[in-house]
Amino acid sequence: MENAVIKSVLYYNGKILTMDEQDTITEAVLTIGERIAAVGKTADLMRQKLPDTQLVDLAGKTLMPGLIDGHVHLEMATTDMVLGRSASTPPCESLADILEVIKKAAAETPPGEWVVVRGTLGYDKKIRDQRGLTRRDIDAVVDSRPVAFFPAIHVCVLNTKGIERMGWWQEKDIPVNATLGRDPETGELTGVYCEAWGSGSPLSPWPYETRKEAMYEGTMEYFVKLGITSAYEIPYSFDGIRAWQDLKREGRMPLRVTMYPPDLFLLHGAKDFLQYGLTRGFGDDWVRIGGMKFFADGIGLHANGYPIKCLHYTQEELNELVYRSHAAGMQIWTHAMSEEAFEQTLLAYENALARLPKEDHRMQIEHSGDVIGKFSRQQEYLRRMLDAGIGAMMTPTFQHFGVYYDKDDALHTRSLIDMGFKLRGNSDTTGSSKLTVNPWFAMWCAVTRKNYWGQVINPAERITVMEALKMYTVWAALGAFEEKIKGSIEPGKLADLIILRDDPLTCEVDALKDMVVETVVIGGDVRCRTPL
Repeated sequence: MENAVIKSVLYYNGKILTMDEQDTITEAVLTIGERIAAVGKTADLMRQKLPDTQLVDLAGKTLMPGLIDGHVHLEMATTDMVLGRSASTPPCESLADILEVIKKAAAETPPGEWVVVRGTLGYDKKIRDQRGLTRRDIDAVVDSRPVAFFPAIHVCVLNTKGIERMGWWQEKDIPVNATLGRDPETGELTGVYCEAWGSGSPLSPWPYETRKEAMYEGTMEYFVKLGITSAYEIPYSFDGIRAWQDLKREGRMPLRVTMYPPDLFLLHGAKDFLQYGLTRGFGDDWVRIGGMKFFADGIGLHANGYPIKCLHYTQEELNELVYRSHAAGMQIWTHAMSEEAFEQTLLAYENALARLPKEDHRMQIEHSGDVIGKFSRQQEYLRRMLDAGIGAMMTPTFQHFGVYYDKDDALHTRSLIDMGFKLRGNSDTTGSSKLTVNPWFAMWCAVTRKNYWGQVINPAERITVMEALKMYTVWAALGAFEEKIKGSIEPGKLADLIILRDDPLTCEVDALKDMVVETVVIGGDVRCRTPL
């Protein structure tokens, strides 16, 4: 067998944002194979290049590490954006607009198959009608085939055919932890369901091969083109895990995927999964296991629209689940939206660490930065998190779209960073809106604090552009134990690089959300280029 040719590239005469600990900005990067070989002045690296090194003149353009989406439902997002239909708000401004999308989607969907349409969480407060869809609304435009409208994965609206297909007529028929909506006067089903997105949901009804190709196509189109070279993935199904492995074997991995399989929605028993002996780091630089993702609760909303408590575990159950995962060598992320779930999670983490101390465990509470400003004991919780080394996570676009944020909430990005939390930049997207996918839009949200209605929410919580960039590079890598191979441009790290059309540190702040990524390099190879 002939030895593989090791490619070397020298990017020179540019502005290199290394994102290292000193925030070094330099001129050139030399890569050999999949790794970064040297970083520094153009003249110095010209002397270090190999005889066959390819030269790339940046002509003053900005080069930085590839971006990391630190918490994303990539399988769901890509399949829905490629195979489903979008009725997001904007551009939809009314129920009539959404119903027109549903009607057109039904006309383009083969008979007997699910018509799946995605919307935007909180759409009912943004459209002119100021109310949500019901099954009767959908029945009026599509009554001959099953329709599922998802404004978020936690919320769906089915038409009558959809309810018949699922058999979800009574509370006893729906998934555990789910709720169904009823008209408060008549008791008739509205077709609205909350937390019914687990096994058997119509969220992703397409065959395996179709979904696998959609995952490849959607990842390239909606993630890689924006400069995302790594994703910390919450798989939706066993097929999702299988698809990444198949794409790897086929030599078609669009980016690097570190997976955090969730608990009861995927595995039907995380304890059984742990018996396989898998641990953090299993896999390689392209596809690996990062840890476990638990759901202590949902979004705390009943299908009839009022807040509810919805703890998925007793304290004893969560304590045991977290401890066993911790003892098995898994990193642990836990979704907690309510104060009850947050405190339960914090207690479970503290219990596990008391039983089995580990200095560098990097347990994290997902969405803690989004919701903790609402909690009665927020300062106590934050102190306990810092004392125990528990990380916080927040999603910048939630503030923009008015999700989980009020004007009086005090503790957000600026406060958490100043306290010492290194926040993972992330989309948490499931494909409801292309804006939620875009890391540059999310950075703009964190820097400006502007919301959907043009208001600036808590300007004191703004962060700098450099801090926003760190959220999507070195801090994201830290959140998954990958800082030694990703997140900054330093010798020995993976050659995952992006070349930008503009300089994020000096461009107008509103230009940040529209940043154009001209070239994406993963493992030393060019994955995509944006035409000039």
